[in-house]
Amino acid sequence: VLCLPFMASLAQNYRLNVIDDAGAPLNKVSRNGKYIAGTYAGKNVVVNTHTGEQAVYVRPGMEGDIISDISDNGIIVGQSGTLEVYYPSYISDEEWVVLPTNDGRYGNCAAISADGMVIGGYVWEDNSTQNFYLPAIWVKENDSYELQILPYPEEDFFGKKPQGIRVTSISPDGNLLLGIFTPEAGGNQVYPII
Repeated sequence: VLCLPFMASLAQNYRLNVIDDAGAPLNKVSRNGKYIAGTYAGKNVVVNTHTGEQAVYVRPGMEGDIISDISDNGIIVGQSGTLEVYYPSYISDEEWVVLPTNDGRYGNCAAISADGMVIGGYVWEDNSTQNFYLPAIWVKENDSYELQILPYPEEDFFGKKPQGIRVTSISPDGNLLLGIFTPEAGGNQVYPII
């Protein structure tokens, strides 16, 4: 795996770091560049670029464990579970922790603010049908995250119930969210959620 730190100025020198045998493609990076992470077949790898320390998270039978994003202070978010049953989660003390979802709904976390205070993703409206996903954020209050389902349109552009809306990206300060709206007929439209 190659890691090329991006420099704001082209006048600066780049350096090439080779991370031997990470075991997963490292395709996620914290905004401050301190952490890089990736997932392959349930194997989740996080590397501290300042120290070179590497952490590997593997749970047998849990191929649905997937890292989606990482904060500047190393909070890892994604989903945990199998490929069929997965929950929005984060890693704490080297264990996946399922976020509150109201009645154990399935879902996913796609993004986290730089300071780790806001996590964005979705939860399913109904686990049995999995036909509509709700845009969700989790806001850290004291030592736990609280679920907030965001307002969403109940009809798409053609008056039909959409497939869902999910948060996909968060600004570093947590004040701007980007989301994907999937109409009933399919296809994705990206919208800011302010």
